Amino acid sequence: MTMEVRYIVFTLEETRKAIVSFVRRQYRNGQEDLKGIEIVGHDGSPSVAVHLPGSPININTSDLVGLLLLYCREHHIPIPQRSQKNVQHSSGALTLVLTTDLVEGGAPVVVDGRVTYHDDTMSEELRAVRQELTRTIARAEEAERKVAEANARAATIEKVRAEAVSIPASGLRGWMLRLLVNSKQSA
Repeated sequence: MTMEVRYIVFTLEETRKAIVSFVRRQYRNGQEDLKGIEIVGHDGSPSVAVHLPGSPININTSDLVGLLLLYCREHHIPIPQRSQKNVQHSSGALTLVLTTDLVEGGAPVVVDGRVTYHDDTMSEELRAVRQELTRTIARAEEAERKVAEANARAATIEKVRAEAVSIPASGLRGWMLRLLVNSKQSA
């Protein structure tokens, strides 16, 4: 299976801006209160300690991914939605790692600045299901039409039977003539 790995390396200033923006949103602190930012932890799962006048705020790895994604959105940096997102500590700043497993037979397509993946096997299966559904609907409509015809014939037979019982023996010839004339007119 094909895999795509993309690295977005943020400068120290970009990392700082992303963290400050996050702290302002989450904790409603002004930028002037910020004393310092320290990236701690090992390369695979870093965290950030934000030093404020009161107590420091620790931002875990999952929040770091979120704040970097917000920064990318604000600065129109395209991010594939289907990618697995992770963050790493690099060069005194942060790196966003995007891993996308391409579906076999699928290919990335860029539409309106967004990356999507087209899977031919799923399209073929969907097409086959739609065709079968169309055939099933057509068969159901045909069955409904035949049931309506059978009901109409049954109603006609019941009407004729009811009229035949009420006809006196001497008027049988006239009744047959009326029946023939009515059936020709309705056809």
